[in-house]
Amino acid sequence: MSNLYIGDIPFCHQEQSIAEDFFKQLSESSIASTSSCSISYASLINENKAFAGTGGISENNYEFGFMPAFRHEDTQEVTLSRMANGQIAPIHTLDALPTNWFSLTENGQLKLKACVTSGFVRQGQFYTRKDAASAVKIFNIEDT
Repeated sequence: MSNLYIGDIPFCHQEQSIAEDFFKQLSESSIASTSSCSISYASLINENKAFAGTGGISENNYEFGFMPAFRHEDTQEVTLSRMANGQIAPIHTLDALPTNWFSLTENGQLKLKACVTSGFVRQGQFYTRKDAASAVKIFNIEDT
């Protein structure tokens, strides 16, 4: 088994900006339902806004080794966020999630199942956005 290090993941602010613009474009044409329980690109944007300025977003926790990920709450399966080409993504994206994590809406659109949570992986452990924000706050205190 090979180890994955945070330095192996490409990241720069320009890529972050491009990804945010992409999310904004997709937020109007979500591939997921508008259910309050389901994740969509629009809800990922809303989560980023809710956790802005905290360690609950990739930009603020990257330096502490957090990698964007998703967890299927029913099976506890965790997968890193990946781009369509399979590379690990520096932000949350729905491109390469397991197909069985999606269902079809009545109008034939894909939606992510309500049991999928966005968060982060650090040292093999999954953190919700709230947990990551709390951890980064503690790490910042320990650095002072």
